[in-house]
Amino acid sequence: LLSRGLGDVYKRQYLGMATHFEETDTNRTAYISMCAYAKLIVNTWDEMYPDYTMKSDIPANYTIHVPPDIEKEEYLACEYLDSETRNKIGAELYEKITLHNRQQLIGMFLWIARCGRWEIMTATTNVASRIHSFDETSAFAIYQIVAYLRKHPSFVLKLTYNKKDSISDLYLSTHTDADFPAGRPTSSAHLAI
Repeated sequence: LLSRGLGDVYKRQYLGMATHFEETDTNRTAYISMCAYAKLIVNTWDEMYPDYTMKSDIPANYTIHVPPDIEKEEYLACEYLDSETRNKIGAELYEKITLHNRQQLIGMFLWIARCGRWEIMTATTNVASRIHSFDETSAFAIYQIVAYLRKHPSFVLKLTYNKKDSISDLYLSTHTDADFPAGRPTSSAHLAI
């Protein structure tokens, strides 16, 4: 589960990932934070494109992810950019984002998504699949991921293990849904322990 409120002090750091461990009488909990790396992505974007500083509650327009601290009604009432505005911004960014910059940003998105910000994985893989067929929609998709990280840099992945469970009680379960969410052949997977 993604959660907030751990602050910026963690016991271990590795390539933008900070981990913190807690233990109670009943549980062991690991927190994986990519807060510093999210801020690095936003700062990298701001150095490249300082005039584009939008914030977003969603990492992509087609996403089904609802951040856990936002009520569904409030989430659905968020203001979205109309398609005309998205297309205008996408066209502007399409002219500005170089191949090197999009490769750098997508590489950063892939790292943060793999390490602890799983909610941006679908948006990231969709834009990464268009690296060589880049268009205005792809340019806006990169911008929207940055806008989401700008608004929500502090989400933390919380993994909890109940001490009553033995290792033999744990099992690995993989669920996949082919052709989700796009209208073209893709696949998504969820891995649970």
